[in-house]
Amino acid sequence: MDLIEGLKKRREEKSKTHGRYAFLKYKEEIKEALDNGYNAIDIWEHLHKKGEMPIKYNQFTVYIRKLIGSSGP
Repeated sequence: MDLIEGLKKRREEKSKTHGRYAFLKYKEEIKEALDNGYNAIDIWEHLHKKGEMPIKYNQFTVYIRKLIGSSGP
């Protein structure tokens, strides 16, 4: 494997786990906000603008469905 391919693969793997880690870091707060009537897009926008949620909105909603459950968007 040449250098560029190796670096590209590492970047992809790191970004995948980084996004999941960011979601898990805020999981309980996200659940609480959803339970209090805030919608997913507002939560994501707030965290994304702060630089705390490096994933796209569609992946954010996938994590809500998979990791939090029925209290999704």
